[in-house]
Amino acid sequence: MNHKQLDRLSMFLVILENNTLRETGVGRISGGFAHADMYGYDEDEIDIELKWGVHSDVENTSHVEHYRLPIDAVNPDVETFKQLEMLHQAD
Repeated sequence: MNHKQLDRLSMFLVILENNTLRETGVGRISGGFAHADMYGYDEDEIDIELKWGVHSDVENTSHVEHYRLPIDAVNPDVETFKQLEMLHQAD
């Protein structure tokens, strides 16, 4: 991946985290979190791990999901909503 693609991937991961906080509702809970990270890639796809849940003195719940994103999705001309559509759960 080139520098521009890495920058786009970084922005995409932040958007994925924010969407997860909103869609799961954990963003409204004290201790709620969502963290997305790339853990690998090949010439076709990027491997993404999404961890989300709640860590507090009352509750300790977390979920881990694995996704794949086509490498073309991080090209500068691809809009964010299209990136989200291209994201799919890993086998």
